[in-house]
Parts: sequence; C-alpha cells; structure tokens
Amino acid sequence: MIEHIYDVERMFSEMARVLCPGGYVMLTTPYHGLLKNLAISILDFEGHFDVRAGHIRFFTNKSLTELLRDYGFEPFLWRYIGRIRPLAKSVFVVAQRNSDS
Repeated sequence: MIEHIYDVERMFSEMARVLCPGGYVMLTTPYHGLLKNLAISILDFEGHFDVRAGHIRFFTNKSLTELLRDYGFEPFLWRYIGRIRPLAKSVFVVAQRNSDS
C-alpha cells in the first residue's frame, strides 16, 4: 500500500538493496487511470483528495512503472481490483528485480 509511504524513493532503494536479483516485489495502490481521474475530477475531487485522508501519494501505471524501473524492477503482472478496469478501485502489481541491478 505504497500510497501511504512518505519517502517512496527510500523504500524502493531499500527493497532493491535487500531483494536478491530475480526476486519479486508485490505492491498495491489505488488505481488512477485517465477515465477514473476524469470521473473523480468531475464528481468528487475534494472528497477523493481530502488532505485529512491517509493517502500521501497517487500513482498512475506510468509513474509506478517508471519508479519501479528506476530502482531495477520490471513490472510484469497488473491486476485491477474492484469495478471494471477503467474505474477500478485498486491495482495490484508484481515486479521482478533485474538480475543486472
């Protein structure tokens, strides 16, 4: 549940440090795709991005993929949880640590 982590770069750096090459990391985070973001913006922006809520970060598939790759992980499995994919509640990602990292 990485949306609750303040220092995601430190977390990813530590995962890369302790995980053996070829090892796996599994992550979940609220899904933020284009259609869902448009719906949130129109219907419930203030409620979704409430500053008192526990979510600190919001990830798109692109931003999460870039972050994983920056730290030597290659995502290979994406599962969308709750509702249909364009409006899914969450995303579950499995990534493998590159053997050359």
